[in-house]
Amino acid sequence: MSFNIVQDAKTFFNHELVNRCSKFFDENESHILKAIDVSVPAIFILLEEKHDMPDGPAQIASAMRKFSPDLPENPMAVSEHHLLENAKKNKEISRAVFNERIDSISANVASYSGISVENANAVLELCVPVVLGVIKANLSAGISAQVISSFISHQKDHFRSSLPKGVAFESLISIPGMAGGTTTAGAFNDSAAKKPKWIIPVIIVLIILILFLIFKQKKQNTNSEENQTTLVTEISGIKIG
Repeated sequence: MSFNIVQDAKTFFNHELVNRCSKFFDENESHILKAIDVSVPAIFILLEEKHDMPDGPAQIASAMRKFSPDLPENPMAVSEHHLLENAKKNKEISRAVFNERIDSISANVASYSGISVENANAVLELCVPVVLGVIKANLSAGISAQVISSFISHQKDHFRSSLPKGVAFESLISIPGMAGGTTTAGAFNDSAAKKPKWIIPVIIVLIILILFLIFKQKKQNTNSEENQTTLVTEISGIKIG
């Protein structure tokens, strides 16, 4: 089996760290786990997007060198670097690589996981130094644009396949040049992509109401015609009499 960098990064978030995240963000532990499960591959997909931009690999390499001391290379180092508590540093690292791109997918991560958008953004930013750290740990030829480019190119097939089942990466994030690519406004999974369940009953009620109004109008017209006929008959009877 080929090495999967995404799965390797996910191992950094062991049960102890997930539990700490749950308490720190005051969110359900299973929801935090879902947020991490989608955020880690999302960060890698963002790196692929960055990689395909002009000077993208050079910018990634530059940020990795700048923040090298802050990038954990093993699960233990996540706690040693106080990544969970150091939201300011996580944001700084995220902005150095992705500018504000992280913010654009926070709502979708929140929707999928069930946590708040603010916490989803924080989880995404927490995942950035972890992802960069695990990449750094697997670079044998140092940090350079060429090495980064080669590494991402060899691993990118794992990025999309590592998303949780039912999560379409087209809905999570847009890749430049991808046919039918979308922005982050799409739904996460098949159930989210469907129309809300309340729409069909509302449509049925509206149809019934419209039919009722049509029937009522017809009945009123019929009664009106009958009344007119009766009135004419009565008037004719009076004249004849």
